[in-house]
Amino acid sequence: NQQVQIVVGTRGRKGVYQNSYVLDAPEGSIINGIVTDSNAFVKFLKETWGTYKLSKSDVHLVVGGNKIHGRNVEVPMLSAAKTTEYLNRELSDMGKEGSDYVVCYNALSGKSGKKLRNFYVEMAESDLIKDYVDIFKEAGITLKSLVSAEGNILSLIDKTVNGYFKTFILQIMNGNIVTNILWVDGSFNYYNSVRCFNDVGTGAYYDDCARSLSNLNQFIQAHKIEQKIEKILIAGSDKLDVMYYGDLVTAYGITAPVAIVNQGL
Repeated sequence: NQQVQIVVGTRGRKGVYQNSYVLDAPEGSIINGIVTDSNAFVKFLKETWGTYKLSKSDVHLVVGGNKIHGRNVEVPMLSAAKTTEYLNRELSDMGKEGSDYVVCYNALSGKSGKKLRNFYVEMAESDLIKDYVDIFKEAGITLKSLVSAEGNILSLIDKTVNGYFKTFILQIMNGNIVTNILWVDGSFNYYNSVRCFNDVGTGAYYDDCARSLSNLNQFIQAHKIEQKIEKILIAGSDKLDVMYYGDLVTAYGITAPVAIVNQGL
């Protein structure tokens, strides 16, 4: 609701990361990914870009919150035009009647058969996109793209962790929001975020994180997923005692080795 994260880098074979900044936007200026005080937020952007001498033209915005809706869709092997038509039909029930939408889709690894492809499809109201473009433009910044946090995370996993494991769980501890993502046999399968109410870093907090996996375990059982979880990867907590946390996770029904993703796979 208040934190803004900026990553600076140049795309290349060894990654993109060069530097990063974690800043608090003015209180009340953003709520659930929506800018609620544009004047305060524009002033914040101008000051931040000036202080850190950031690029004003090569900027990609990743938006949190629930205003961009996404869905995993399996699509037959079709031409680009027919694929777009197919995906638009798949998302037709997600929008409000009378509103204009922008639809985008990213191809993900994995497929259910030789004649199917896997896509993560997202939809946002056109006015939402325009609002972000206008706010950054007022601050002198040109947006090159806008994506959701969920879609961006899935795309990153697909290009990184998915090359090491086929069936795994990635758990992201982001303050009091914990996200669980399941990949099965090389394909994205499940995404869910929950709120923890205990202080971050305490034993009760980690117990909440482990308990959040119980919903995922129920999903695995309900959908009769037989593939064995190879690894539970943790992001966002590099100080976690993995043996201690592994015991907590096991107590909630998932038996798989635990590792911190940014300390090696």
